[in-house]
Amino acid sequence: MLGLGILAVGIWAWTEKDIFNNLSRLTNIALDPAFILIIIGNNNSTVTFIIGFTGCVGALRENTCLLAAYAIFLAILLLLEMTAGILGFIFKDW
Repeated sequence: MLGLGILAVGIWAWTEKDIFNNLSRLTNIALDPAFILIIIGNNNSTVTFIIGFTGCVGALRENTCLLAAYAIFLAILLLLEMTAGILGFIFKDW
């Protein structure tokens, strides 16, 4: 849901800038914050879909390889979230 929200905000920002009607303003697209939000939202949604699809198909087919990949994906996400939380707590003043 968060990825879709970020994607929606990025698309809304692009429509507010009137980029779709005036394509000559696409000179520096890589540094455009709206474009960056669209890319982040799209990647977040894609990763979430792949992880969910791996778990669902692995459980449906009782495929141990897909279930192991799903468990590894979830373990990596848990470790990344714990690392972000710990670093946020340690560097909260910074």
